[in-house]
Amino acid sequence: MQDQKKGGMALTATPRINPAVVQREAPDGEVVLVNLDTAASLALNQTGFIIWKLVDGRRTVEQIIDAVREHFPNTPPEVVNDVIRLMETLAEDGFVGFEWTGNKKNRGVIKESAI
Repeated sequence: MQDQKKGGMALTATPRINPAVVQREAPDGEVVLVNLDTAASLALNQTGFIIWKLVDGRRTVEQIIDAVREHFPNTPPEVVNDVIRLMETLAEDGFVGFEWTGNKKNRGVIKESAI
């Protein structure tokens, strides 16, 4: 059985936060993430921050998408692509790494990171 994928990301991948990432809330409600390993930073709006808080090392990307749909009942289908784009951005800048569920053949990393 192969991992279900959307774009290049397996929906069964489990994102884990890099322990070198710190977050600060700005007065306007945005949250700024800073990767202390690379000095990369990323500002998240309120929706992005909700998604970020769902990254707990236990939920898969698919489960995060489902939780967003529960939190926002009238979420359009594009939410899948939005969550995946955010996960890809977080991975590219080393804010998260991924664990894979499924068989050993399908395990790997989406993007090398410091975690």
